Amino acid sequence: MKRLGLSRLARLEPVQPPVRYERATPGELLHLDIKKLGRIDGLGHRITGHGGHRRNAGIGWDTVHLAIDDHSRVSFALVKTDECGHSCAQFLRQALAYYASLGVSIERVMTDNGTGYRSKAFKACCAELDVRHVAATPIGMRVRATAELTHVDGRTLTFRVEARDERETIGDGTHQRVVVNVARFDQRVQAKAGESPSAS
Repeated sequence: MKRLGLSRLARLEPVQPPVRYERATPGELLHLDIKKLGRIDGLGHRITGHGGHRRNAGIGWDTVHLAIDDHSRVSFALVKTDECGHSCAQFLRQALAYYASLGVSIERVMTDNGTGYRSKAFKACCAELDVRHVAATPIGMRVRATAELTHVDGRTLTFRVEARDERETIGDGTHQRVVVNVARFDQRVQAKAGESPSAS
């Protein structure tokens, strides 16, 4: 069993496909984030074989600003000197110009609660570019979700759903449900399994 890679119980279970969430169309939602990377001067110890001393200590950081379209996963990244509000606003302009060159118009951006994204410069940039800014909800803040029935087509129900925290809307969209007769559904399942409904 070990030779076949089946020695663990978990290996006997079928592999579940990854659940991939995405918006319906490109441009509906653009994720923005920042990653700080330590600068490296010259060759590293893996190439030279000389380790033990911290030659790169104190030479600073590069700040990588990243944008990813929620639907297509097309990304855009630039290295900037910092993560202040003006740098975040400048990156947003450059990212929107890049996506516009691909024929994609951005409706809203989602960020974390970093100081650059909460700055007046970034908020002003979003207003100027007519882009809605949605930020993650801080821990401990209450979130309220509502669903409004907007359309009925036979047994198919369509809802408009919205989630809000104490400050703003953090998510919205549409959701469909189908009304199922549970007793009839159960009868069909039992019939398919070769059992009579009265056997249960």
